[in-house]
Amino acid sequence: MQPEAFAKFNQEINRQIFQLIHGNDSNDRIAGIIALDSLIDFEGDDHAQKTTRYAHYLRTVIRGNDTSAMGLAAKALGRLATPGAPLTAELVESETRQALEWLSIDRQENRRFAAVLLLRELAKNSPTLFYSYIPQVMELIWVALRDTKVLIREAAAEALSTCLEIIYARDVNLRVQWYSKILEEAHAGIKIGTTDAIHGTLLTYRELLLKAGMFMHDRYKEVCEIVLRFKDHRDNLIRRSSITLIPILAAYNPEDFVSLYLHKCMLYLQTQLKRERERSVSFLAIGQVAIAVGSNMNPYLDPVLQSIKEGLSVKGRRNATSDASHFQCISMLATAVGLALTKHMHDLLDLIFACPISEPLTQALVDLAHYIPPLLLPIQEKLLNMLSLVLSGRPFKPLGSPVSTLPTIPNLNKEPREVPAGESRGHEIALALHTLGSFDFTGKSSFNYARQICVYTNLLKVTYLMSSFETAL
Repeated sequence: MQPEAFAKFNQEINRQIFQLIHGNDSNDRIAGIIALDSLIDFEGDDHAQKTTRYAHYLRTVIRGNDTSAMGLAAKALGRLATPGAPLTAELVESETRQALEWLSIDRQENRRFAAVLLLRELAKNSPTLFYSYIPQVMELIWVALRDTKVLIREAAAEALSTCLEIIYARDVNLRVQWYSKILEEAHAGIKIGTTDAIHGTLLTYRELLLKAGMFMHDRYKEVCEIVLRFKDHRDNLIRRSSITLIPILAAYNPEDFVSLYLHKCMLYLQTQLKRERERSVSFLAIGQVAIAVGSNMNPYLDPVLQSIKEGLSVKGRRNATSDASHFQCISMLATAVGLALTKHMHDLLDLIFACPISEPLTQALVDLAHYIPPLLLPIQEKLLNMLSLVLSGRPFKPLGSPVSTLPTIPNLNKEPREVPAGESRGHEIALALHTLGSFDFTGKSSFNYARQICVYTNLLKVTYLMSSFETAL
């Protein structure tokens, strides 16, 4: 393209982005930010001019009140501040100072949210330049960590996490001093006693356990006791935060956790499986604890798997969100204890395959087949039947069996669940095809089964196109 033509084309692109970002519709703003972000690495125009222009566009969003667009805008602005890019130092300095000012004097929630988003992204993308601001950030971050809005507290914890990474990498001599100060301030949140302050403290414990190396080793028991003290708190968010911290504590020091806290925590988590609001997060916590403690989970498998079976029953599997946590827990249990699950799998496999196909379900099957090899063949056979139902609308029949010339559509009145339509149906077909191509269908017979389903798939394409055409008419 000639330079003049390219300049005109580029000008039109920027005009369109400007209009989208400055529009009144949130989806338009998001589209504009995504388009802008995709052009940041483009080498064909003046970088300094582009940085100035795009930073101005993004500041408009960050200073607004569209929280979903603000997060994307902060990420794009952080990418503009990548080392080596033009005006990086000026951009990091101006945006960091602005964020710190908002934290220190501005009481508007949107400004405070924008501040922690900016600090998180600038620290992530330009740690060297951001390092000099760490002391100021550590002084002011508590304002956001104890804010009344959960969204702001969680974003502040992410900003703190990135700062801890910088401290760990650069401040070898001052690490302990920094960590001690942060832990002391976290303990102060317990004394404040409000739900907001307690939640901020639990978020801080999480980041210290994940990002402060061995610093928390000598404080491990103290933190465990504090976390478990809040497991029965009246506030649901505090209870859920305590639950999510349990596997982090288990992974940080598995030996002490097994000897001191495993039994107590497992009894508690099993109790939470009976509470609908905590069920999903408890299943995930149990699976993560299993990964951390390995075979020490064996004594607790029976009640956990019984809860999974109850959840995957006909009554329980109508909640797709709940199903996901069941399958994720199964995946992690298989990874952690392997063959110890074998005796539980006959009934469990039947329940798994009675559920609609989904990413968590197929991943659970992958993990079960890998970590419990005797299950590979029965999983192959059941999975091929499931894929046949999805792709051809009829159960699988081995090669040589009589087959009709066209796939049949399941009778909805006889099905325990509804067949998805439209976009959901397309997603289901795509997932089934991906599974067919990626799952371990070793063995001659399984290969032939898979090949036969591919024939079904070609018939399905015709049927699906005809159905779409009839719907359009």
